[in-house]
Amino acid sequence: MQPPDEGPSDSKIIQLFPAKPGTDNGKTRPPEQHNGKNPDALYLMRDEIDGIIDLAEDVPPKPAPARTNVPDPAHRNAMRCPQCDQYTWRESPYCLHCGKDLVAHAAQLADGRRERLHGIFWACAIGSWAIAPSCFYVTQHYALPPRVRTALNYIGMAIIAVNLFGFWIASMGKRS
Repeated sequence: MQPPDEGPSDSKIIQLFPAKPGTDNGKTRPPEQHNGKNPDALYLMRDEIDGIIDLAEDVPPKPAPARTNVPDPAHRNAMRCPQCDQYTWRESPYCLHCGKDLVAHAAQLADGRRERLHGIFWACAIGSWAIAPSCFYVTQHYALPPRVRTALNYIGMAIIAVNLFGFWIASMGKRS
């Protein structure tokens, strides 16, 4: 924007302030008047600043930065969300990205683990029922050295004791 009264030598100068009626046609005052001793100079400076602010372009807002509370994948408390496969905190009740209820998901996993452990426990118990009587049968019907016979009797009794303890623990179950 070039003022109409300036010549071609001033063509590269950009006028920052439009000329206001009753002023010096948009030209700034000499610096000696802006030294703070002249009160009119302060008002002129304020007018110049207001003019700059009026002509300033609105800066578009920056996009929101990525969430800073998302854990690093190498962090020991980081886990992947089962729904969106993004990293979230292990102890948070909901996924930071998709909002999946992680507490309910953890309860489902715990129930599944408990069911598998019960299945393994029952398989071991039933298998040991075959082993313990076999130990006693062998000690009664075969001629074995006394140390082997004693060892098999202890093995059979240990299996029975572990089974009884396991059944007692299993009978406790979920008492709530």
